[in-house]
Amino acid sequence: MKNIWLISLLALISCNKEPRYINIKDELIYKNKNDLFLKHTIILISRNPKDSGKVNRFFDRVLYKDKVLALKDFIDVKTFHEVKNNYKDRFIESVYEDSKYQYIFRDHPASSPNILIQEK
Repeated sequence: MKNIWLISLLALISCNKEPRYINIKDELIYKNKNDLFLKHTIILISRNPKDSGKVNRFFDRVLYKDKVLALKDFIDVKTFHEVKNNYKDRFIESVYEDSKYQYIFRDHPASSPNILIQEK
């Protein structure tokens, strides 16, 4: 009886899966269900060195004209690519473009969402 309970518990735990992201563009743009995400590697700094390091995160919210919207409502996946970061702001880590917009990834604790969109 004890073994049956333990096997049932393990089965429940193993069925709880993390979200699955599918790469659809150059390991930059990923899909999960009906949403699109920008994959970005961020550096976590913690008081405990074991918790610090590089971590991949997936971002699906953008700031456009002072409104928080979905990335999928803007992005042209076919023309999306990373461009040289010419900004002098130290919090701007990466810059991307597609046929119509520029996507500025800001890694600053107070910036949410991290992606600012502006027209080219």
